[in-house]
Amino acid sequence: LTPGSHGYLLRHKYDTLDGDWFTFHKIFTRWCQQQRDSIDTRKWCRDRYLNENRLREVLKIKKQYLDLLKERGLIAEQRQVRRQEKRKFHRQQSEEVESAFLNISALNADELLPKDA
Repeated sequence: LTPGSHGYLLRHKYDTLDGDWFTFHKIFTRWCQQQRDSIDTRKWCRDRYLNENRLREVLKIKKQYLDLLKERGLIAEQRQVRRQEKRKFHRQQSEEVESAFLNISALNADELLPKDA
């Protein structure tokens, strides 16, 4: 790659002064996003002079690592966390509705009727 060439500019767009790990993280994150968006990742990598096989290996290792952490109970599965959040939301919603209903039922009928001026 020669400085100033199209490929050079595309690849070095992800460079950071924070070090190679952060540069790689930016590249990997963008590559994953390209996959989610159904973009031709092979061409995307080729244009940036990146080795897609290495990115696929990193993804595979990342998945294995996350599976190990989940097996050991060190992190919760995303679905489980979402489920817990939904339950908490619905529980809070039910409590609010019940509280409002109890407040209304505690009022006297006279308090519910509009007052004439």
